Amino acid sequence: MGRAAGVPLCLMNRPFRLRPSLVELCVPILSRQPGILDLLASLPADICTQVIAKLPLDLPLLPCSQFILDKDYWKRRALLKWKTCDPSRHGHSWKQLFFECNLAEALENYDPTLEDGTILMKLMETSEPFVRSLEIRQLPSRLSMCIVFKLLGRQLITLKLEYGWRNAGMLYEPDRFGMKVSDCLAFSASICLASALTVLDLSCNLLDDEKIKILLEGMTLNPGLLQLSLCHNRIGDLGVAEISKFLMFEKCVLTGLNLGDNYLSSQGAKDVAEALKTNTVLNCLNLGYNNKVGDEGGRAIFDALQSNTVLQGLSLISCGLGEEAAASLGRLISSSSSSLLYLDVSANPSIGTKGGATLQASMESGKPPLYFDVEMCGVGEEIEQFIANAMTTKNEKDVRPSLLRNSIFQI
Repeated sequence: MGRAAGVPLCLMNRPFRLRPSLVELCVPILSRQPGILDLLASLPADICTQVIAKLPLDLPLLPCSQFILDKDYWKRRALLKWKTCDPSRHGHSWKQLFFECNLAEALENYDPTLEDGTILMKLMETSEPFVRSLEIRQLPSRLSMCIVFKLLGRQLITLKLEYGWRNAGMLYEPDRFGMKVSDCLAFSASICLASALTVLDLSCNLLDDEKIKILLEGMTLNPGLLQLSLCHNRIGDLGVAEISKFLMFEKCVLTGLNLGDNYLSSQGAKDVAEALKTNTVLNCLNLGYNNKVGDEGGRAIFDALQSNTVLQGLSLISCGLGEEAAASLGRLISSSSSSLLYLDVSANPSIGTKGGATLQASMESGKPPLYFDVEMCGVGEEIEQFIANAMTTKNEKDVRPSLLRNSIFQI
């Protein structure tokens, strides 16, 4: 076939190249215009997407938060700032992830001696529409939570707050750890502003009986609280008595409570047991790693559950339970009235073979939990295997409760 008329022979074998379209030429220019964010809404959807893909990742947050909805932009911006990002922990939203992590980082690193506080306040105001959860692992500034709740309280659903000092190393200073009485007073006085707060984690804050009493006074004014974690603190029987009163408070809707690794004794367990007799909303309770609860305290808890039909998850790991507590638990299981789905009494070696035999007999005739852990209880390999097999049979039908994944049981 001959060459086209007028086409030089030297051009016939060159690859054919399309000229860039006008859109392709304009998009990079548009993305660099100072007022481009104001124009995004007026651009066609396909061009808008192309422009956003070319936008710099260091634009000021205030206009970005208002005009850029594109998830890919916030994903790129988040991955540039942090190596690991999990949007499933932030409402499956990259934008929410960015604003929550960015604000938490700013609060954790804020130094009032070096920074202007108005900048942090402005950041909180800008972030407020997109922040639902905050995880603050250190607060060296001891910024009053009144300010945080006032600016974020209408949207904040989950708060994890730890007055620690990450990477202290050789610069360790005891005063930088834990909530002081002044922190508790400010928190208690302002928690009522956090009208949307349902999940509160104050673990690892050196809370004692005096401090927990102060905090609970404020929590009674926030009746929407559903989950409360107070593990790894110094709460003793007096503090637990106040918590038990809170559980019996008529407006209390708490469904999950974590008191793991505190200073409870048998008296504290008895006070909790009294609350369980009348409480009709709590369905997850963790008292694990309170090794002074003992046989007497464990027995009180299991006896109280004879009249409780709402508690579904209970952890008494390493609580010093023995044969008497096992006997009470056996009666509970045999009664077939228990609502327990998840029960962990592992690491209680004093239960022994006699207690194990009681539990086995009750399981054969009663209504055992769907998940039941008796490892390291000295019940003997045969009984331990029997219980493990019973759990496997139940869970083959995919009835393993979601309580296993509940944060209340994570210590």
